[in-house]
Amino acid sequence: MIPLIKLNILIRIKQSKEVANRYKERFGIPSHSKPAKKLIWIHAASVGEFKSADVLINSLHKKYIVLVTTTTVSAAEYATTHYKDKIIHQYAPLDVDLWIKRFLQYWNPSLVIWIESDIWPITMH
Repeated sequence: MIPLIKLNILIRIKQSKEVANRYKERFGIPSHSKPAKKLIWIHAASVGEFKSADVLINSLHKKYIVLVTTTTVSAAEYATTHYKDKIIHQYAPLDVDLWIKRFLQYWNPSLVIWIESDIWPITMH
């Protein structure tokens, strides 16, 4: 199954649905250095969910390191454009046990907040 998932990622890169230099984030491999302070992880899959968390993000970033994960290129672009200095953005890892564990062990969030219901069973376990 994992080879098929990786093949799908490559196809999505060709279709501009994934960013070529950031695809490893989908496997739980970070592209940012880990902050020394505790962080709060907010998952907002798409731009709409991201926008609905605006007040929350703007409030939290004043006291905490905020990691926001998204699943779409447009949401990642929105993060870069509107929140560049307020958050750390990563693509959400795909719902594969190894990749979720890698992501969680690296970031070790103190609190996790999901916006709406883009929740996967392995991640929630």
